[in-house]
Amino acid sequence: MIARNLPERVKQIPVFGPLLYGYYLKAFFNEGEVLTIRCGLLGGKSWVRFMRTHNDEYVAGSYEKPIQEALAKHLKAGMVFYDVGANDGFFSLLGAGLVGPSGKVVAFEPHPQTARCCRAQMAAYCLENVTVVVAAASDKIGIHQFSDGEYSVMASLTDAPPSSTVITVATTTLDHEITKHPAPDVLKIDIEGAEIGALRGAAALISKKKPIFLVEVHSRELAVRAGLANLNRSISGVSA
Repeated sequence: MIARNLPERVKQIPVFGPLLYGYYLKAFFNEGEVLTIRCGLLGGKSWVRFMRTHNDEYVAGSYEKPIQEALAKHLKAGMVFYDVGANDGFFSLLGAGLVGPSGKVVAFEPHPQTARCCRAQMAAYCLENVTVVVAAASDKIGIHQFSDGEYSVMASLTDAPPSSTVITVATTTLDHEITKHPAPDVLKIDIEGAEIGALRGAAALISKKKPIFLVEVHSRELAVRAGLANLNRSISGVSA
């Protein structure tokens, strides 16, 4: 237990802790290594390895292929794409390429560490059409407890099990965000069970813009509403 917690203890050392932790990540996990995505719609693109967010399927190019294909089908040059639950930006990077310099990507990632990874991925390409919002899409503006899963992709705004690590994150609504950013033509929502809250906070957006939603279904309530009660996990278009 002591050995497993040692990296976190090192990180807490005043002044030198973050520097030592950075060396630890580089030495044991190749933190910051620039890899090449092997195939898929991002094939040939560079990808920076971050321990917190790394997924071998990103580098293989095989991550969530149905979503990749759906984005390629619906996103066109000049469009606006909201990546809700961006993690470290795989779909934000894909979206930025599809909408081009005349388009816009807004990536929502509530965990500060994960959001920094996402910004670093975008900065590696000097992308000026991607904005990272460090907040969770919900049905209200404020703060909320956030279950910080062992893997960043599993972190969630939903109620956390007693054994999990919990942090406090900012929440926003998509209706509020469209007062600050262009309204989206397409949204990808993958937020580990908090989808209903995000959709409730997008009532005006849905009514006025009627964008295309690509929603990863994690909650049973959303599955029932989408007519997918027998599916544990699915992609669905959600309309007004």
